[in-house]
Amino acid sequence: MAHEYQNGNYTPAMALMSYVPMMIAADMAKGLIQGGGEEPEWKQNWGVGDYVAAGVERAGLLGVGQFGVDMLRDAVRGGTGVGALAGPTVEQFAEAARMLGGRESFGQFVLKSMPANALYSGAVDVEPADPKFVD
Repeated sequence: MAHEYQNGNYTPAMALMSYVPMMIAADMAKGLIQGGGEEPEWKQNWGVGDYVAAGVERAGLLGVGQFGVDMLRDAVRGGTGVGALAGPTVEQFAEAARMLGGRESFGQFVLKSMPANALYSGAVDVEPADPKFVD
């Protein structure tokens, strides 16, 4: 796409940019379906820039640069940045270690491990983790 753009052919760039509004619409529809007609709480105060940035990321326009964005976002949230590269399998092992160490209850661990848990996690009552380990 960059080569074509440099040579005056903007069609591939326009095709890629058309993915952004489609991803924004798909994410909004997903949020409304999961939230029962309302966007998720973490999206309540989003502006246009937030939606466009999320659409660009979700459309894959950053390519391998997305790894850097994910690492930075993880570091800003208090992580090491490496966890974002490790993927869900390593994250699952870390959660299992927290559960075995008493920082997370077995019920919470199992609930987070189940598919589509966002749809029913609020309806299931799970015992809390040991209070002496909770921050």
